[in-house]
Amino acid sequence: MKGSLVPLMVLILALAPDVTAARGLDAGLPFVAGQEKTEVEYFSLGLNLGSNGFSLGDYGMYNGQFLTDGQKRDIVGSVPDGGLSIFSMAEARGGGVVIGNVAITMALRAGENINLPRDVLDLVLFGNETGRTYHLDDAAGEAVASAEIGAFYSRRIPALGDATSIGGGVRVIKGFAYGGITHAQGRLHSGETGISGDGRIELRTARGGTGYALDLGFQHKIHTDITICAYLRDVFSTIRWTKGCREEVNTFLFDDIVLGGDDPDSLITSANESRDIAAFTTRRVPHLSLLAARPWSGTDFAVIYSQGLGNGALVTSEPELTVRAVRRVRSWVEIEGSLGWDGRTGVKEGLVAKLGKRTRFMIGIGVSPAPWPSSLKQLSLDVGVTRLL
Repeated sequence: MKGSLVPLMVLILALAPDVTAARGLDAGLPFVAGQEKTEVEYFSLGLNLGSNGFSLGDYGMYNGQFLTDGQKRDIVGSVPDGGLSIFSMAEARGGGVVIGNVAITMALRAGENINLPRDVLDLVLFGNETGRTYHLDDAAGEAVASAEIGAFYSRRIPALGDATSIGGGVRVIKGFAYGGITHAQGRLHSGETGISGDGRIELRTARGGTGYALDLGFQHKIHTDITICAYLRDVFSTIRWTKGCREEVNTFLFDDIVLGGDDPDSLITSANESRDIAAFTTRRVPHLSLLAARPWSGTDFAVIYSQGLGNGALVTSEPELTVRAVRRVRSWVEIEGSLGWDGRTGVKEGLVAKLGKRTRFMIGIGVSPAPWPSSLKQLSLDVGVTRLL
């Protein structure tokens, strides 16, 4: 593969069942640059959603029911110390093309990531416990929707030998909507005689903006059959939001409410202020993927580590480690399986089928922590059609 940038990552990352964690939203198509044939992506749709605390079985068991103290403790106990994370990501692509070591992509992307402090859930379920202080400082959240057009290029570096390639890409971004918590702090203290506390949450929203993002990739081949590579998506990015920019500030104050008082509501002060603001800039959180791959007995294997360098609408700082294998069982059938660990939801499994020789239909599913619905915390779905020319 002349001028190839991580060709085996095409096989592994581009076919991942959890599209929003590996194939589309956090990896991208620069890995396909370097193919010997031209490939056109007719369309691809992907969805990933989940929570680090509640499973689908929990929702069915507790929804609409009167909760006992034991059930409440089970719910709070299922949430990590860092808080309850709720996330969803979606991507639609079409019209992309790969010619040699150049790739052009077009995509619509949307995602949200919300974190609710464990203290809030404890307070809602059990009420205020005497002598305890509840904190809201870990509340966070961001949501974004955008369209992108990207161009990617890769080449070998003769000075480093034929086994080494580097590449990169640039994506032009049209932002449709943005919302994010810029500041959150608060406390609620429950004493023997009363309740006191205060809090403030600031949010920023917008309805239009433009920007760009840069990606970098590196590959090195060890001996003849082992490939190692690294890819940093959104190594630098900026989106300037200029339309519908607003800020909302919510404050509350509990002014020494005396338990058993005649009119405690009169001592609760809250305010909501919303105003237009000037244009502002946001940056996407970079996402790192590392891979080691090799073929063995007709099957291609890879170990992939990925992690966001922070939390954002489209990425998480929780690490993921995945082992994937792909095998062609017929001339027109490829089957892939994956097993790994997601820092948010635990064990994850995936399965992908690709059908066809030149026009290829792909369908994939990923689940975590187990395939049966009662324990399902995360679900990923992916379908797509590509054509080799």
